[in-house]
Amino acid sequence: MIGLTLGLEVGCATPSNARIASIVVDSRGPAYGGAIIGAAGSYETLTGRVFGELRPNDPHNEIIQDIRLAPKDANGYVHYIATFQITKPVNISLGNGLMIYEVSNRGGNAIPTTPSAVVPGATYVQSGWQGDLLSNCPTAYPCTSLTAPYSGTFGNQVIQVPVAKNADGTSITGPVYGHIGPAAAPPRPVTQPS
Repeated sequence: MIGLTLGLEVGCATPSNARIASIVVDSRGPAYGGAIIGAAGSYETLTGRVFGELRPNDPHNEIIQDIRLAPKDANGYVHYIATFQITKPVNISLGNGLMIYEVSNRGGNAIPTTPSAVVPGATYVQSGWQGDLLSNCPTAYPCTSLTAPYSGTFGNQVIQVPVAKNADGTSITGPVYGHIGPAAAPPRPVTQPS
């Protein structure tokens, strides 16, 4: 573990309703076997964890199911931890200013895995966003908590979210409805900024 912790705060003079409390980089190393990718040169990959907190009573957060019933700290914040991966030019000044956030399906890798698939100079980012994946980890890797360094041994980007409970401490259960529909538009090719 590199042990690099960066404190970032989102907000201004008034109290913030959500913020990234810290970012921890757990590993950093060469990407694509050190291949040179156009004028951007070689790439590197950083992996780690984002520690975030948000206020459950903020109207922006009401879309989060049962957030008002999640455990809170002394300041009224609900905490989460998400993993991330950033693959970027080693010399960021050789980048083209394009950042592509890749949404992983069920936590799988969505960043290009071969140099030929990379937009030269682009920075790729992905992070965990599905709270049910930690409970589905292979038994070979104990990943029920992200408070320790996360190696991504099984290749997933995950997020650790709190477990909401009823006011009396009992579990919240009930039917869940999900709707899956067609994509709104076909994929478009990525173009580089001029």
